[in-house]
Amino acid sequence: MSKNETLKIQANTDTIVEFMYDTPKTGTNNYGAWFLYGVKNSGKEVGIFATEALHKKLQYYKQGDKVNIRKEEYAPGKYSWNVVPEEGTRPKTE
Repeated sequence: MSKNETLKIQANTDTIVEFMYDTPKTGTNNYGAWFLYGVKNSGKEVGIFATEALHKKLQYYKQGDKVNIRKEEYAPGKYSWNVVPEEGTRPKTE
């Protein structure tokens, strides 16, 4: 992962990423738990700081898996995450 390059996922757009590692880096700060996933997006190595809600959906994927992440606005200023595996990717079951 390139130093300090993070991917901001825009609302209502498809963001296809490939996982570079089996698990994220984790920690806590004043805002709570954080989860940093190393991924490739458009051939570029970047990080995604996942919210707890997004982490709950990403935790089942491993290195080499490809998913489409959508941040969907369902009401003004309210968002949900939709994670869809790309063809050939299956989430791990544990």
